[in-house]
Amino acid sequence: MYSTTEIERDELFAGSHPPVEIFGVVANAGTELKRGTCLGKNSTTGKLKIWDTTKDDGTEVLYGILANDVVADADKRVTIYVHGEFNANYLTAAQTVAPGIYGMIVIKENK
Repeated sequence: MYSTTEIERDELFAGSHPPVEIFGVVANAGTELKRGTCLGKNSTTGKLKIWDTTKDDGTEVLYGILANDVVADADKRVTIYVHGEFNANYLTAAQTVAPGIYGMIVIKENK
């Protein structure tokens, strides 16, 4: 289910275009994931993992951006942004996050 909510704007957002949120399940990463972590969706399990362009399990494609910090010590339901404009310097992934258009996600250089 897609939803839009009033979101307090901070440095993560690069434009006034409203982000679209959905829920997903982040796989047990055994670590703390910070807001702004870029996530890919594993094509076998359907679970979200850190976006990694060197993988070939579905997580090499940017699926969404984590909306809140989460301790991924077990599979957790999380809120992610799947549409919107975001600042590259406030995002994290397994590789450097480069500005560009990734499906419905636009990543911009910081102003």
